[in-house]
Amino acid sequence: TWTSSFECGFIGHCININSFSISFFILLVFFVVFDLEISLLLNMPLQFSFFKNFLFYFFLYL
Repeated sequence: TWTSSFECGFIGHCININSFSISFFILLVFFVVFDLEISLLLNMPLQFSFFKNFLFYFFLYL
């Protein structure tokens, strides 16, 4: 007979609740914000191609 339940993939008693540090989440937030900003800025000339003054709309977006 087994003395404890079988857990596949990890050892249950050695799990640390705070396995991710706060720096990981800060890096994640910066990546998501700047990734979205860059992807939107790269599409902006295609979306606003009918406007003559691109810099005005660029700074308006920021």
